[in-house]
Amino acid sequence: MVDMTDMPEVVKPKSKYTLTDVPGGFLVQREGGLEVGVTYGDTYLHVGTRNVGLYQYPQLVNEVGDWFMDQIVSGYLNKRKREEGTEMIARALSKRMKPHWERIVKEIVPADVSELARLMWSSVHGDADILHRPELYTDEYKHVRGDLKKYHACRLIVKKEENIYSIEVPSLLERAKLWRQLYAANVVSPKAFNKTLDAMPRALSFHSIDQLVNVHLDQPITNRLHMIAVLCGAEHFHWYMHEPIVLHATGDMIREACTRVEWMRPLKTTSRTRDIKDFIQFVLDYPAPFNGDFLGLARRSQEWHGDNQRLPEEARLSADEKLPLLTLDYEALAAEGIEPLRTVGDVVQEGDTMHHCVASYARRAHRGHSFLFHVEHEKEKATIELSPAGFVQQAYGPRNTINKACQWGTDKLRQAAKHPDLAVVPAIPF
Repeated sequence: MVDMTDMPEVVKPKSKYTLTDVPGGFLVQREGGLEVGVTYGDTYLHVGTRNVGLYQYPQLVNEVGDWFMDQIVSGYLNKRKREEGTEMIARALSKRMKPHWERIVKEIVPADVSELARLMWSSVHGDADILHRPELYTDEYKHVRGDLKKYHACRLIVKKEENIYSIEVPSLLERAKLWRQLYAANVVSPKAFNKTLDAMPRALSFHSIDQLVNVHLDQPITNRLHMIAVLCGAEHFHWYMHEPIVLHATGDMIREACTRVEWMRPLKTTSRTRDIKDFIQFVLDYPAPFNGDFLGLARRSQEWHGDNQRLPEEARLSADEKLPLLTLDYEALAAEGIEPLRTVGDVVQEGDTMHHCVASYARRAHRGHSFLFHVEHEKEKATIELSPAGFVQQAYGPRNTINKACQWGTDKLRQAAKHPDLAVVPAIPF
């Protein structure tokens, strides 16, 4: 047997940093005499002379690391080296600082201020300017504080509004009083609207909730699946035509309709927003008015997507009919995995392969109004449409999903068409 008494003792290397609690915060000291204080003041955490939101813990650690880099490095240091040094210090301090930071936000910061900061972080994953307005904590704005604590939608909109009303009149705080009205542009029933806002689920972005301005709400929506379906549906260009059907659907009806689409993942109340959006936009693709319920609209949409009878005009085009092409370097594009759809048959085949409705663009492509491409990149596929001027109109993967091939192919085709700096045109699903 090995005599363990003769084994040398493993000694952990001593840290260069010492952390000490002090009134109002803590000190971070580095060997050699350098030290910086992290303290609470007003509504911020202070790192030296820098301010950090109360629940911005990763930023707090980085600020401490950055402060030490300023003191340690006296000469020029390129940006990458500096970031590496800051990250190294932050890693060394991250776990050790956390108990001291928790002491500040739980024991030193007033409970009202700390709770608001925590809830704001849970909604926007960041800080918000309104939390640092001293007036917010006065009796005049106690109702605003109450709404910020209670409603996810309120926290989202004041975060969005800070970029518009940070200085100008009306002030951000006055706008915060009116946060419900900011969502209510087309509301039919204020009572139903307020109940809907009260039940707004977490994990929805402001972009999603902001779609309420496009909804003529006449009854409350409290089911998460139904609510997300409405918000995502309001982004669709056929919303004006099918809005009443979606508004009067139910969560059970939406789940049942989804089970009738073979390739669609079954939906449940806790499904990802992305999956719900894919399905609801698939249903709203149906391009004609419909007087039935949501189940009927879903059935019609599935038939429209899968049945070439929806395109009687395209059916009269011969499959081998050639399509006009833009003047591009097609050999170079082919070498990178980008091929133009050269015939009507190619367009129809693309729709069958990718499970979307690009086949309906065959007549447009034949007339030279659309130029269609099939893209393959890193084992993913996409269909991309260019306009006659060479602008990217839309890019979608199988079943109108978004993947890496969409963005990669968009960038490559912009470069090929000499339009590398164009903003993305809002896409309309095939």
